[in-house]
Amino acid sequence: MVSNPCYQLFTLADDYSSDYDRVVDQVEKRLVNINVYKAPGPDFIPNWILRNFAPFIAQPLTAVFNASLREGTVPEIWKSAIVIPAPKVHPPKLISSDLRPISLLPVLAKVLESFVADWLSVLVTRCILCNTHIICNDIFFAFIIPERI
Repeated sequence: MVSNPCYQLFTLADDYSSDYDRVVDQVEKRLVNINVYKAPGPDFIPNWILRNFAPFIAQPLTAVFNASLREGTVPEIWKSAIVIPAPKVHPPKLISSDLRPISLLPVLAKVLESFVADWLSVLVTRCILCNTHIICNDIFFAFIIPERI
C-alpha cells in the first residue's frame, strides 16, 4: 500500500460519491452570475432567461447536473457548438489568414464544467502541495479553497 496521500486522491471508487452532488443554492448562484451580454450556444437559450429565472430553474437543473455526474454522461446538445468566423482585421481580405474560429458553447454545459473545474483545481492543488512536501490536510485546504469536495 502506498502511503502518499496524492496517490489516494486519484484512486477513485467505482461507486458514485454523493460528495459530488450539487445543491440548489450552488447552481442558483452560478446561474445568477451568468453574463447576459454573451451569445447563446446551440441550445439557443438566452442567457437573460437563465439569469432572471434562476430561482425557478435551479432545482430541476441541479437534478440534471447530479444525474449527469452520477451517470458520467451529459445531454447531447451540451456536446455541440456553433462555430462562427470572427475577423482578425477589418475588413478581412483572406479567409485563411484574416478569420479565426469562435465556438459558441451551451451555457448550461459551461455551468456544469465550472463545478468539475473546481474539483479538479482542488485535486491538483493538493497533489502539487503534497509532492512539494507542504503539509497536506483538510484544515489547510479549508483556508485556501472555500468550497471543498
